Formats: sequence, structure tokens, C-alpha cells
Amino acid sequence: MKHLPIRTILLGLALGLSIIFNFGDAARAAKTEIASEVNEATASLDKDLDRDPNRSTTAPSAASPVEPGGVSPEILQSLDIANPPPPSAEILAARVPEYTFNYRHELSLATGEAFNSTSTNGTNTPYLLGTQMMFDWRERGVYSAAANWLSDGTGDLEVARVFPFEFSRIRPFLKAGVSLLVNPQDQLAIFVKFNNFRLLGALGTECFFSQQAGLRVEFAMIANSTAFSTLTSVGIIWAW
Repeated sequence: MKHLPIRTILLGLALGLSIIFNFGDAARAAKTEIASEVNEATASLDKDLDRDPNRSTTAPSAASPVEPGGVSPEILQSLDIANPPPPSAEILAARVPEYTFNYRHELSLATGEAFNSTSTNGTNTPYLLGTQMMFDWRERGVYSAAANWLSDGTGDLEVARVFPFEFSRIRPFLKAGVSLLVNPQDQLAIFVKFNNFRLLGALGTECFFSQQAGLRVEFAMIANSTAFSTLTSVGIIWAW
């Protein structure tokens, strides 16, 4: 059997020892790098805990129930949620008005005085008695239908659009529409006489002294191509 030369054996031993020592150095370097990364992660976690002392580092136990959102009750209890301060009296007073008119219908009974430029019996300032219904259709607006009886034997029927400025206890408004003069002498001809149809313009205000009851003051002017009338009335209103 042929033996290897001593020189070859020595070279082989030297190469083996070199591999062993180099592997040990690489392992120690890897261990040092892993330890450094662990230390950096620990320091970062400590900083996060210092910024949020209420944060809990304990994981929920396996037996703890989990909320539908995926958070256990233990973690929810560890959260400190501050309640906002209550609004001041000034903010509440500005936010909630003292009174808001929220009704859709009104019925009013009024009395007053009229002026007729062409009275049938010579009385130019007859007294009046009237009733009025208002309908609030919100998006479509506020409308009114009224009927007035005058002491000179005439009367008028009105249909108008109402434009309120406020929806509080005091409600000023404007009104525009048409009026039909009712004269008993015309009988059924009142609907075919052109001069019986007149334009109507009015202004007034409503003042509610309770949730649904109040007073109404109105001044209206009615005119056509040949004559005009004015109506001044004060009445009570009921809303529902």
C-alpha cells in the first residue's frame, strides 16, 4: 500500500483547521449581528411605551373573548378615552332656537277695515270679516286661500303665495296672488267679468304667544285696471 507523503498530510491538516476556525468566526459574527438587531428592537419598543404609558404590553389570553372588531375586552379596558367637555350655555342658545315653527297648516279669523275706491252703496271704508287657510308644502312653498266679507255687501276670494322671512315666534311675511271680487249684483257673471279679477299684494306678520296660537296683522292692496282696494286686518291664528 502506497502511503501519502507527509507534506500532503500536513497540508490537509492545515486546510481543515483553517476551515474550522473560519466557520467559528462567521458564527460569532452572525450571533453578534442578531444580538444587535434584538437590542435595537427592544430600545424602539421602550421608546413607544414611554410615549404612550397607557398602552398595554400584555397580550390577551387565549381564553379571553374577542370583540367583533378583533379587539379583546382587556385591550379595550386599557384604552383611556377622554370625554369631551359639555357645550357651554352660549353654544346651546345659539344652536337651538327658542321656538321654531314646524306646522304645516294655519287657520285664521280676522276683522278689520277696507277701503273701496268703487263702493256699491257709497261706503268707501266698510268693515270686513275674513278667514284664511295657509298650507306649507315645504319644498313647493307656502300658499294661502282666503275669503273676506265686507259690510257694503261685497267680498273677495283670494289665492296667494306666501313668503315668510322667519320660522320663529315672530314671522314677517310677504304675499302675492290674485283676488276675485264677489258682487251679489253680478250673480254668476262674477266669473266671466274681467274686471272682477285683480292682483293682490300684502305684507304682515304673525306673532305666536304659544306653540300653536298667535296673532296675525296684515295689510293688503288689491287692484285691477279700473279700481283698487286696501284691506287692513287683525286676527287670531291656530296652527297644526
